[in-house]
Amino acid sequence: MTNLEKILYSIVIIFLLVIFLYVLSANDIITGRVETGDIRFKKRGDTLVDIISDVPGRHYDKAVGHFVDGDSHRSWLLRKLGVFWIGIIPNNMHSFTIEKTKENLAGDGPENWVTKPIKEEVRSLRYEFPRSFVLKDVELVGDAGNASAPRVHVLITCKFRVYNPIIPVFVLKGDFFRNAEGIVGAEVTDILNQLKDTRDFLQQDKSEAKGILSHLKEDDSPCNNSLREQVGLELIGITISNYDPGNRDFIDAAAKEEVAKMLGLAAKADAEAYATQLDIRTVADVKRLKAIADASGTEIKQIVSNLEHTGASADLINNAVMEMIRFKFIASSNLTTFVDKGNNPTPTIPLKP
Repeated sequence: MTNLEKILYSIVIIFLLVIFLYVLSANDIITGRVETGDIRFKKRGDTLVDIISDVPGRHYDKAVGHFVDGDSHRSWLLRKLGVFWIGIIPNNMHSFTIEKTKENLAGDGPENWVTKPIKEEVRSLRYEFPRSFVLKDVELVGDAGNASAPRVHVLITCKFRVYNPIIPVFVLKGDFFRNAEGIVGAEVTDILNQLKDTRDFLQQDKSEAKGILSHLKEDDSPCNNSLREQVGLELIGITISNYDPGNRDFIDAAAKEEVAKMLGLAAKADAEAYATQLDIRTVADVKRLKAIADASGTEIKQIVSNLEHTGASADLINNAVMEMIRFKFIASSNLTTFVDKGNNPTPTIPLKP
């Protein structure tokens, strides 16, 4: 056998061995497999002996007990195939049970914004993951401590990152979501309690980047300090993704607020008559109105400019804008035909083909 043949045979054998180990890794035999962004736990008997992760740019440092920057520790097999060595000596990979839920923005009411939890046995922990939960009847008390303060239901959407995986998996035994939700929920409640009324709530930025809750994700925030210590997680994103007042006053206030902004009216009372035309009944209606008004900004400005040049009165201009918004609002609904029973000359308007 020539040297070239020996080299070729060696390459084939190594290739087949890698394939063999990769196949075995699916069942954690001799080798194991970890997906990108996952964390797995190797045990010997009941003792944890190693934490294996495939998180580009990060790794778990045993000396400090949490994730740190750097990934030079990852082997070639782990970096290229997500495969790691378990060993011939009996070892076992840890599995645990978690409760999975999903956000359901189409849900009818706060009870259905998040799906019912389903218990599932898993072999790994995601390094980063989203989690949504509902806070009901949060009081908007303000500084005065109003006994009859308005209440609001909110859907909070969080993005967590693992800091110390031992706490959620071995200390809390996989039942860590409720602990994280409890810590974040208490912080959110304290913030919303400081708002004085529904108008104040509506005016708040609810986005992740600069929203009213965005400071909770800061590295040294009390919220993150508690999460790291008690749950082994860090909060890296948070937003109010849905809300519901649970009362008619909130919806009316929201509708008037949007109409006032749309027409440039300073007094909320001036917007009441215009808002009544739209027959706003739900928070979904309010959000639809806001989306239409935002999308029609240029069109509204053009209508106002054209009518101002003709010397039209403010009332006429507002009525013209509201007619445009009203029909856009109706057309964006699930209706197929609108019958106007008022004094308008067009009784039946086909809205959708």
